[in-house]
Amino acid sequence: MWAEIAAFCTAKGYTLTVYVDDVTISGAKVPVADVWHVRRMIHRTGLRYHKLKHYVDRPAEITGVVVRDGKVVVPNRQRLKHRKTRLALQQPGSGDQRLKGRLSGLAGQMRQIDSMNEPG
Repeated sequence: MWAEIAAFCTAKGYTLTVYVDDVTISGAKVPVADVWHVRRMIHRTGLRYHKLKHYVDRPAEITGVVVRDGKVVVPNRQRLKHRKTRLALQQPGSGDQRLKGRLSGLAGQMRQIDSMNEPG
């Protein structure tokens, strides 16, 4: 199925992004008929999807990151979680190891996303 979907997307000039169970087809314009064609390919295998999103003339969220002007950026909700966790740790008596672990994990995720824009 994946080879068939990839070949279809390549022939149409689309970019296919797959991360675990998150499938994204992107391009300057992806007609609804082509999306339905891919959905039929998925259904033929017995698999089902649970939601469908589309973005037109605005940044798209693909596999948990926002794609804006050809670059990936950290979603605002991720930055907000990081800020709230950092502020919670600054409260007197807040030496919670879980908060420290969460802050470290969020910071690592943000660094990983930011590093995707670095050359090479």
